[in-house]
Amino acid sequence: MTFHSSVFHTQEMIYLLDIVIMGTTPPYKYGLFDHNGDLVKGFPSHIFFNRDFNWSGAFDGALNPVRVDDRLYLKDYVNDTIYQLDRTNNLHPAYVFGLGKYIYPIEYLETLNMQQPFPSNAFIINRLVGMPNYFFYQFRFPHSLPRPRAKPMFIPIFNEYRSDDIMVYGLYDIKQKINILLDTDSFLQKGFINDINGGLSFIPRYYAGDGLVVDFWTTEEMKEILTDEYFASQKVSDPQGHEKLKELLRVLNEEDNPVIVVAQLKNDKF
Repeated sequence: MTFHSSVFHTQEMIYLLDIVIMGTTPPYKYGLFDHNGDLVKGFPSHIFFNRDFNWSGAFDGALNPVRVDDRLYLKDYVNDTIYQLDRTNNLHPAYVFGLGKYIYPIEYLETLNMQQPFPSNAFIINRLVGMPNYFFYQFRFPHSLPRPRAKPMFIPIFNEYRSDDIMVYGLYDIKQKINILLDTDSFLQKGFINDINGGLSFIPRYYAGDGLVVDFWTTEEMKEILTDEYFASQKVSDPQGHEKLKELLRVLNEEDNPVIVVAQLKNDKF
């Protein structure tokens, strides 16, 4: 059984799909398809495994493709490499996460373990946002390594708050070739501290081009966290923007849609 976990438009009439085949290594990891659904070009898999059961999971797939201006980047869940698709539809390795002994172990792809579905001592990168000079990423942190304390997350299916320490954010500076792991703030928030209007920390969710990076804040979190005590502890460089934020808080209801937050990179820098 074959299925595709993501679809992405690359050129006129050309679509990129992530290919997954139940129970085995597919001959191609990605494929370029035309409007008729015919395979134009396939890109081979680079991770090989012999599975002892007919089952496929999310980690057989790939992250959503990342577009940065005229560049398109691809990354598998378990591969340590970020690939770039060039204008001639050739795929090249562009960046490698040097994970060493913390790489995703192949045996987890070969044997189903419902008691421990994820390797506890591996880095698992599960979100990637590309920008002209940076990659922002979220990854599952190895249990054996110290990590920042984070605010518990509400899990609706369990109707309770649970620890969210296992997920950590990082930033790779392409020009300086430096990785930065982000700590949490005094309120245990993840992301970049918002010293502009004093609002919630900023987490890049999407790069919209022209130096614009997009995040969203849920109204529930805004009402819960953005209190007078919180504002008193924040540095604010834009007093007018801070007052607009406080005015917005006065009219927001917890049932309202999330608030879209757009940040402009200065000279493509944070």
